[in-house]
Amino acid sequence: MCGIYGITAVPNTNIVPWGMAGIRRLEYRGYDSAGFALQNSAELTIIRSVGDINALRDAVSGHTLVSSVGIWHTRWATHGAPSERNTHPHTGCDTRFAVVHNGTIENHDALRRVLTAAGHRFTSETDTEVVAHLLEMEYRGNLAEAMRAAIHQIEGTFALVAITADEPGVIVASRRSSPLAIGILPDARLIASDAAAMAIHTREVVHLEDYDIATLSPTSHMIVDAGAVTRMRPSQAIELEAESAEFGGFPHRMLFEINEQPAALSNSLRGRIIAREGHVRFGGLAAVEKQLSAIEDLTVVGCGTAYHAALIGAMYIEAYAGLSATAVLASEYEYRRTSSRRNSAMLAISQSGETMDTLLAIKGGKDRGILTLGIVNRVGSAIARLTDAGIYNHIGPETSVASTKAFVSQVTLLALLAIHLGRQRDLIRTDAERMLEAVLRLPDKITTALAQSDHVRAVAEQFGWMQSCLFIGRGYQYPVALEGALKLKEVSYAHAEGYSAGEMKHGPLALVDDRFPTIAIAVRDSRRKKMVANIQEIKARRGPVIAIANPDDSEIASLADATITVPEDDEFLMPVLTAIPLQLFAYWMGVSRGINVDKPRNLAKSVTTE
Repeated sequence: MCGIYGITAVPNTNIVPWGMAGIRRLEYRGYDSAGFALQNSAELTIIRSVGDINALRDAVSGHTLVSSVGIWHTRWATHGAPSERNTHPHTGCDTRFAVVHNGTIENHDALRRVLTAAGHRFTSETDTEVVAHLLEMEYRGNLAEAMRAAIHQIEGTFALVAITADEPGVIVASRRSSPLAIGILPDARLIASDAAAMAIHTREVVHLEDYDIATLSPTSHMIVDAGAVTRMRPSQAIELEAESAEFGGFPHRMLFEINEQPAALSNSLRGRIIAREGHVRFGGLAAVEKQLSAIEDLTVVGCGTAYHAALIGAMYIEAYAGLSATAVLASEYEYRRTSSRRNSAMLAISQSGETMDTLLAIKGGKDRGILTLGIVNRVGSAIARLTDAGIYNHIGPETSVASTKAFVSQVTLLALLAIHLGRQRDLIRTDAERMLEAVLRLPDKITTALAQSDHVRAVAEQFGWMQSCLFIGRGYQYPVALEGALKLKEVSYAHAEGYSAGEMKHGPLALVDDRFPTIAIAVRDSRRKKMVANIQEIKARRGPVIAIANPDDSEIASLADATITVPEDDEFLMPVLTAIPLQLFAYWMGVSRGINVDKPRNLAKSVTTE
């Protein structure tokens, strides 16, 4: 959730504007406070503020700040309330050392007691402050060695970036299960928790590995691994598409990204479908094709929206590849006795590629010796590097906190993966050809679904009074109901629950009355008759119903209080289309309530802590 940005440049270069621009590019990750530390001759200047980047700008207005070395941080409160004293950077007993941190230090209480007994004075409630005091205690004239000594005492996850007044021009960094990348320029070195944040200055980056200690100076960098061996980590190019996130004239990023979905999905599909042969081509899986053809069971993990995609994907893989497939919340994976057989595999889904719970699940899978795969959007992300093989979404940056286009891409790629695995087994060519032709038509059908936006807005305004509601669906539409409820919660703050419609009689029906709407996904599929029965039992109890249905379905329209239509399609692809009006419904409901839908309270785009 937090963001890190650091710069060391040749003397007489003022990097303060660079740092302020860089940290703004990390705003999408979510934060409640921000700060930075600058080297100035023999001292450090520390500036912190609560609120957004504009508040940080206000805090420095009227000051002339010039430096060639600095570290920036945006904080999402996990230990200690959002306050100036809890905001990074943190220092030790004096201001000779400053450190910024992403992650969670699990043994901070024990370290705090040891350091306090040794005479160190703490001023914040955060876990991060112990690192500043450890650096202070371990320092013997070399910040990199102090960092090495400090991280060996830390339990948990971290990306750490530090400076000291005693070593001008030097930044030292280390990481464990939290991403850091170095940006390379002729006269400067950058470091950031998200490589894309550095794209305005450089396209050449080097990703650190776990336990690396990196020492940055303006014209060079040195990386030493966990065994104290100097390493030349390979550099990578930042993708051009990750450089910008324009909003195309739309009032919010969320609405732009919803409307971008036809083009985004087209990019996601490009070069991957050979419909006339009934084949799917995934270059990122080429190295493990033999292993894929032998797997018998697959665990699909994700968090939030990615988990909802995983639920649909597991159904696809069982239906079309004939494998045993189970969707598991990434945060729950470690508690399960899942298979560790040689012919088992894990598929991890994450838009950012940095989701901590998902990373930890992958590590658990690797510890069990199973094949690990990923579906991620961010090239070079931690999950992309940790898994054995994977698939990129290629949908461009998604920066609104509420995920939209990533979900549509994830579900569609999971359909392609199911077809691919099926063709390795028993799925006949003619069936695959038909399915792939349908997939290729999806972008146009999404465009048709988006044309309902004004009508969806009117429905949202019609039901603007609601405080709680239910989303229901069956089969493939059950995870879509979960996703619709999540979207509404995220951006409108209305209480919403997603349920399998078959569970209505097992509890949820008790909630239904004339002030409790139900959004029912009742398209023409194999479960439609049962959905009609569900709607009838809700209406019998005076419950308002908003139906997501296909055009010209007069029966559904006659039952519902409001109907939103989506184009008809093959049953297995309908989740992609029914998700569109639910995204729009959540957006318009949030807007009607005056909520900043791009940055809902208490949420972050990239969840990098457990």
